[in-house]
Amino acid sequence: MHGGIFLKIFLVLTAITLLLDWYVYSGLRTFTKDWPSRRRRKYVLRGYLVASVGVTALFLLGLSSFRTAKGMTPLHEWVLSFFLVFFITKIFFSLILLIGDAGRLFYGIGDNIVNYGKKSNALFFPARRKFVSEIAILVAAVPFTGLLYGMFKGKYDFRLHKETFYFDDLPEAFDRFTITQISDIHSGSFDNADAVQRGIDLAKSQKSDLYVFTGDLVNNAAWEIEPYIEMFKQLKCFVVDENVEIEKNGQKISLIGVQNWGRGFIKIGDLNKALKGVDKDSFKILLSHDPTHWEEKVRYHPTKIHLTLAGHTHGAQFGVEAGKLRWSPVQYRYLDWAGPMEQNGRNLYVNRGFGFLAYSGRLGIWPEVTVITLKKKAA
Repeated sequence: MHGGIFLKIFLVLTAITLLLDWYVYSGLRTFTKDWPSRRRRKYVLRGYLVASVGVTALFLLGLSSFRTAKGMTPLHEWVLSFFLVFFITKIFFSLILLIGDAGRLFYGIGDNIVNYGKKSNALFFPARRKFVSEIAILVAAVPFTGLLYGMFKGKYDFRLHKETFYFDDLPEAFDRFTITQISDIHSGSFDNADAVQRGIDLAKSQKSDLYVFTGDLVNNAAWEIEPYIEMFKQLKCFVVDENVEIEKNGQKISLIGVQNWGRGFIKIGDLNKALKGVDKDSFKILLSHDPTHWEEKVRYHPTKIHLTLAGHTHGAQFGVEAGKLRWSPVQYRYLDWAGPMEQNGRNLYVNRGFGFLAYSGRLGIWPEVTVITLKKKAA
């Protein structure tokens, strides 16, 4: 069912991108029309068609294997990513061209109304001006270079995020206790073992008291992690289903884990089952992959969960985070898509993800290693 839906979506995208190719080609013809070298003009125009239509053809060839149990290999993700790069670039180019053509349309209509009957053999629309195509190229170059940067550099540009949470009822022994969180490894997408090791080294170097993992180790099948399993073993991460107690200097906190529960997604995690045997008054940390579990269930649960660690959203692997400016297309799907959130003493932290999926890149929302510090709030 889902495979058929995705196939229809991709075929519609293919039809749209071919229409965009025709429109962009017309803009490039305007851009090159006064070039003295016909050979250079031909190389540019034909080169564009070969590159753009060629990427679309490769994308279509890979569609059938996208729907197999094996899923998308790194090669398929590269092809999909180049398709997205060209598709988004063409949209930006076409929008600028469309604004210019709309201006031509309105000017032509106005001019013909004002000069009705006064002109003979005159074009209804004025010719497209070269500078419009030049602006379109400059604007389109931004997403084109940015998305390529995300593919060749950004997806392994690991960033360290540090967050401190304060609690009245944190056991004294756990004051300044540190937790390193990684999430959304998606090992089936990796194509550079040395780069992956850099991310693991960053996590190891934090020397935290506890390492935890919050879901999506692979894309589709367990064998995807096999080339990297010895590398990730270095972190000795806790992966909890139900609950365990962590003891320090005679005091304890409860570490609780559930399988996935997500709004509009898989709902098999059972928080009540995971809480069985846990002291209601204990300090509790929950590992739950999807942040909508916190939004819908955890923050309203009669048993207080002090801190929930989640992932899943990837921050869409694309967006802007600069000071107070935070934007990602994923925010239209998830209320809490990256970083901390708090309500009534119940805290959430959403990790942006270690790996990547589908788009073989990251731009603006970089791969993350999180270090959480627990502190006892001063009396």
